[in-house]
Amino acid sequence: MTWTPADLDLATQSTAEWEIVCQRQAALVARLKAAGADARLEEAVLAQCRWILDQKRAHRDRIRAEQEGNL
Repeated sequence: MTWTPADLDLATQSTAEWEIVCQRQAALVARLKAAGADARLEEAVLAQCRWILDQKRAHRDRIRAEQEGNL
């Protein structure tokens, strides 16, 4: 598949949005733990967020590499 500059822009934006989601989820986990609450569910959600973010970063990097002629 040939990626366009718009595809890279969209992937970059989506990655940035997921970085924010992960930061917020990590902050929630930290607040719950600081309050002595059970944060296992929120930690599981954070793990999912991080996995999705890793996938989005890899996708963005593949698009960038293809556009730069590295693939």
